[in-house]
Amino acid sequence: MHKMRKIGSIITVSSGGTPNRKREDYYSGGTIPWVKTGDLKGKFIEKPKEYITPVGLQNSSAKLFPKNTVLVAMYGATIGACSILDEEAATNQACAALLPCSEIEPAFLYFYFSSIKNDLVNKGVGGAQPNISLGILKNLEIPLPSLEEQKKIAAILDAADEYRQKTKALIDKYDQLTQSLFLDMFGDLDGKATLLGEFIKLLGGGTPSKDVEEFWNGNIPWASVKDLKSDYLISTQDSITEDGVSNSATRIVKKGTLIIATRMAVGKCAIPTKDMAINQDLKAVKIIKGLNVKFLQFLLKSKKSHFEHVSTGATVKGIKISHITDLKVLIPELSLQNQFAERVAQIEKQKQQAEASLVKAEELFSSLLQRAFKGELTS
Repeated sequence: MHKMRKIGSIITVSSGGTPNRKREDYYSGGTIPWVKTGDLKGKFIEKPKEYITPVGLQNSSAKLFPKNTVLVAMYGATIGACSILDEEAATNQACAALLPCSEIEPAFLYFYFSSIKNDLVNKGVGGAQPNISLGILKNLEIPLPSLEEQKKIAAILDAADEYRQKTKALIDKYDQLTQSLFLDMFGDLDGKATLLGEFIKLLGGGTPSKDVEEFWNGNIPWASVKDLKSDYLISTQDSITEDGVSNSATRIVKKGTLIIATRMAVGKCAIPTKDMAINQDLKAVKIIKGLNVKFLQFLLKSKKSHFEHVSTGATVKGIKISHITDLKVLIPELSLQNQFAERVAQIEKQKQQAEASLVKAEELFSSLLQRAFKGELTS
């Protein structure tokens, strides 16, 4: 185990600021990268969404930080997110900046913060906008091996992370391939005379009373929008009992039935791999005639931007059933839809293999990350 040192005793820890939003000359034509917590998405900042001008920098508490500064998110949902600057840049006040120093390798520091992200989240204080302070970061203790050993540790973690990221990219390519296949086979299905409602019927769900304990934690999976994470719905966070089904508007949906979100993540859809109940924010799509369920899923996925455009609601966006059933689309021959579904199934088989590899890659990276700061990687 290496000697523990307080971060504030070896690193200068600072933060930035936000130029006055009412001053157009602080932003328009800006050439200085201005990083916010939403930009902290990987090891390096690829390209921030906003830039500021020199006059904006001079007339605010924003500061220029050098290349290899490690940034850590201090506010809100992104607490603990971390990235390294690969060029000189300014930041807003929600980013803590840990400036380069001769004793710490930036990549070692980046991976250290990755390993303690959950701890930082737990240290967040406040209600709607929890935060951690510069003081909390300065008082964090970090195991500090020699610079040479830090570089070795960072290289091991880099290799594991690279394998993980490449596997993720491969999965994304399979998703892009299926989208391209849909467009290649069917092209533009808009503006035709056929109403989708002639082919489908939408059935809603419900929620058992939260006050009745006997309705919950049963053997029936109960799906809500938060469970829609991929094209297939494999598991749910919550489950209900048969009494919960009988005493509510929820509905049991058979496996292989398409479900679509009509609130929150409007237009998002998935196919359950087992029978399950659904809540009121989801609708089960019952096919009346002439549709392959896989084709229908991709058809509805292609309309997601339309659903987002027509959605309404001040805090939670939602669409009506009619926004789906009144879609005018060209429905191809069922044989062509089936051909599409068969080709997608082949792609999905390869994607599943990649997803299994990703699980192993994530487990390996997580294991190495935890061992790295216990002195178990290079000793």
